[in-house]
Amino acid sequence: MNLDKNIITGYFLPHHAVVHEQKDSTKVRIVFDASSKGKGALSLNDCLESGPNLNPVLLKIILRFRLHKIAFCIDIQHPFLEIGIVEEDEQFLKILWIKKEGPNFYLSTHNVETFRYTQVTVGVKCSPFLLAVVIRLHIEKYINKFKRACEMLNKLYVDDLINSTSDATFALQLSEEMIHILGEAGMNLRRWATNSTTLHEAWKRANIDCRETSQESGVPLKLLGIIWDNVNDNLKFDMKQFDKLNNLVKVTKRVILSASGMLFDPIGVM
Repeated sequence: MNLDKNIITGYFLPHHAVVHEQKDSTKVRIVFDASSKGKGALSLNDCLESGPNLNPVLLKIILRFRLHKIAFCIDIQHPFLEIGIVEEDEQFLKILWIKKEGPNFYLSTHNVETFRYTQVTVGVKCSPFLLAVVIRLHIEKYINKFKRACEMLNKLYVDDLINSTSDATFALQLSEEMIHILGEAGMNLRRWATNSTTLHEAWKRANIDCRETSQESGVPLKLLGIIWDNVNDNLKFDMKQFDKLNNLVKVTKRVILSASGMLFDPIGVM
């Protein structure tokens, strides 16, 4: 971390829980705010460099995803927690934890404990770069043996992999190779989903962690914020935020722009 340790002696990360009822995996996530700061002070993110953006362009990801007939998506389970930091930097990832319920938050009462994160933390400015560069450095060791699998892993968008192939047998081979490569780094590729029933059944026979379809689980399957109906192989947009327009007496340009601004459209089709 690019910090002047002669001036800064530590940093406490504010954190809170965010609940996503529409998630079929982790419904509660802990969000850390490394941009929080006191009056006239600097935040942790103010003192860090973000590093270059190593993520692929979203449009290229979606086009690659639709290039071949067999599409699939995967994510890495808690990848940031598999990357450690040096001990001297742990003082900048401290959190306060209440031991017992009650309104007394004073440290002098010993009701609040101090913990330190020992792994890379989501919400810190440089974390996406650290994850990307660690994965790229790791897969370089396998490039000669598993060239195609390594090329595909280089297309990760943070912890999500979205791609396609033309052959189910080859897709299964790539899946097993990618699981092996990242498994050597302690990272678990999970929640595999595809539009191919043949590939899905092959994954199940190989004991690969597969997602149910959105119809089976009742939860929309999303790719970088876009809904994917992998049964009918359609990409959809959630238009529920526009329902509020029906209750307005007067629909103005400002109201329409406000509603459309909530629509995540990385490929610019709307």
